[in-house]
Amino acid sequence: MKSIILAATMLITLPSISLAEFIDGNEIHERCEGPNAVSVATYAMGVADTYDLLVTYEKTTPFFCIPLQVSARQLKDVMCRYLREHPENRQQGAAGLGAVAFREAWPCS
Repeated sequence: MKSIILAATMLITLPSISLAEFIDGNEIHERCEGPNAVSVATYAMGVADTYDLLVTYEKTTPFFCIPLQVSARQLKDVMCRYLREHPENRQQGAAGLGAVAFREAWPCS
């Protein structure tokens, strides 16, 4: 189980760390509007759930604190807004960019 969590950690690291990524911010940005928008909501939920898993089971410090009643659409909207407002970062991994977007929207107090 720890190896799975470690692997997830490596895939969902902050965008400042250079790792091979499955999908970058440019690809997510292209999907933000139109028929593929639901895939962005699904991706954003995966980012949020992975960080929640790390915080819960690995006792890591929370990077963002999403309120309980936030919807999948809100996660998508926050991620898409961040990508729209920060085109200079879109070449980075989408998971890390999502985490940064969530931290900007919902910092932990």
